[in-house]
Amino acid sequence: MNSRIHGSEDALAELGCQKIANQPRARVLIGGLGMGYTLRSALDRLEVKAQLVVAELVPAVVRWNRTFLA
Repeated sequence: MNSRIHGSEDALAELGCQKIANQPRARVLIGGLGMGYTLRSALDRLEVKAQLVVAELVPAVVRWNRTFLA
C-alpha cells in the first residue's frame, strides 16, 4: 500500500461490503487503519446509518492519520 496505489484496499472493501451494501444498519469491523483507504472505500459503499469500527493496535498510526490526513 502507498498513497498512489491502493487498489487492493478498495477491492477488500468492495468484497467485504458486497452483500451488506443495501442494509441500512450494516455493521463492519476493519482490522487496521493504515492510511484509511479501506475505511474510505467501505464508507462509500454502505448506507449512511451503517456502523464501521476500525481496530488499530498502534496509537501512533491513529495520531499520524489525525495529524497528516485529517
